[in-house]
Amino acid sequence: LRRLELSHTGLTGRGAKTLLAAVAPGSRLEYVGLGPGLPRRVKRSFATLLRPDGGAHADLRAVRSLYR
Repeated sequence: LRRLELSHTGLTGRGAKTLLAAVAPGSRLEYVGLGPGLPRRVKRSFATLLRPDGGAHADLRAVRSLYR
């Protein structure tokens, strides 16, 4: 799992902190989308645990550029 989108799901600050505690430092997560209403401190804490974005696979980039 590289991307996790959780905006507009009803996730609370308490739930986000629980999720943050469960993320291992060596996880493959590159993006966690947290919606409005969550504390900035929690969002920033997620950012420190995430890997740098590896970008899309070359085949996906080619398809995306063809259909623009």
